[in-house]
Amino acid sequence: KLLHVESLLGSFNVELGYVQQENLELTQEANLVRKQINQKNEEVLRMQEKVASWEAEAEERRVKERQEEMERAAQRDAHWEGIVQAKDEALEQAERRLEAEEERHGEEMRGVAKQLEEAAQREAKL
Repeated sequence: KLLHVESLLGSFNVELGYVQQENLELTQEANLVRKQINQKNEEVLRMQEKVASWEAEAEERRVKERQEEMERAAQRDAHWEGIVQAKDEALEQAERRLEAEEERHGEEMRGVAKQLEEAAQREAKL
């Protein structure tokens, strides 16, 4: 019976050796998988950082483009305001010249009317 127990113990030790070897292999494989998972997680983090950086750069470009467009719009507005102001000033000058011309013409007409009146009075005296 002792031989049988020793034989069983030997078989058990052999089986235990196989199990231990398989356990070691599975542990090594699990460690390799963990390492690969960690590497993939690091890659994902790097990609997330790149995407965040790209999004920030894109937002900066959009903000810059909006600012530039606003500056161009302000320049256009200032340009047109300048044109409108110049036209308004030219119109005011033309109105002043017209008023002066009308005044001068009115004086000339009054002078002509006075001369006609004087001529009519002289003729009436004759």
